[in-house]
Amino acid sequence: MNTETASATTRTITIGRVFRELDSYLAESDPAFRYDVAAGFARLRRGMGGVTDPVLRAVIGEYRGCLTITELRITSPRSSLFAARLADDAGGERWALSWLPGRAFTREQAICAMIVDEILVVHELDSTTTLRVIAELAGTIGIPVQQVLARLANAKLAEVQPRWAHPEFA
Repeated sequence: MNTETASATTRTITIGRVFRELDSYLAESDPAFRYDVAAGFARLRRGMGGVTDPVLRAVIGEYRGCLTITELRITSPRSSLFAARLADDAGGERWALSWLPGRAFTREQAICAMIVDEILVVHELDSTTTLRVIAELAGTIGIPVQQVLARLANAKLAEVQPRWAHPEFA
């Protein structure tokens, strides 16, 4: 096949279209199936490189190690926020975050979201590293950094009780 024939038969399609075609193909065998395009993009991004900076990789690994990760929940001893596996999915790939209600995430996205919470609770990193790590994790979660930070801030504010509400002042 020469170059002219190759270019005449090669067609460029978007990755979004590829995911939609995959969804259609998989739905043929199971009509209830719907491919999670956002999760597909996140997996593709991770597969194309993920976190390549060794410093960021080490920081993320350290904070991941602080979490308690089970088949049903992801928690931190330092925070009341959590992630929980949704009961409607036997594969464990649909997770909910206590601080981002109404959305479903993959297990890896839920872990990344909880790492962001852990980083902000512990607050041991310099600002530049914190922002770089959170930006990397927000990309995996599929939510803009500003929205992740705003949602976490709102969740933390909701936890704060006025001083007079504590039992020792009753």
